[in-house]
Amino acid sequence: MNEEYYVIVLGTGLTECIRSGIMSVNGKKVLHMDQNPYYGGESASITPLEDLYKRFKLPGQPPASMGRGRDWNFLVLTPYIPFCFLPSLPRIKGLLPGIKGVSHHAWLFPMWP
Repeated sequence: MNEEYYVIVLGTGLTECIRSGIMSVNGKKVLHMDQNPYYGGESASITPLEDLYKRFKLPGQPPASMGRGRDWNFLVLTPYIPFCFLPSLPRIKGLLPGIKGVSHHAWLFPMWP
């Protein structure tokens, strides 16, 4: 790789994305890199569900009752507390029968402390 960049941004968290976006819009050549195999730093969204199992070394595979892995997004709000986010209202009601109604996007539960 023998190219020149105006700036190299390390990390893909919110701050790094905003900074690299501003520089890029202003005509600067930006190389944006991250050490992780996913995008988003500490506020990453992990999809599909199978990737969550790999990342946190959970045994086995997600149960078939959870549906397709790509139906799930897991937002990592801190390095240690991921929260589950699912935009599919019918699936939420099916998994949690006590729910009477929720908005289009629902925060479900913390996975572990």
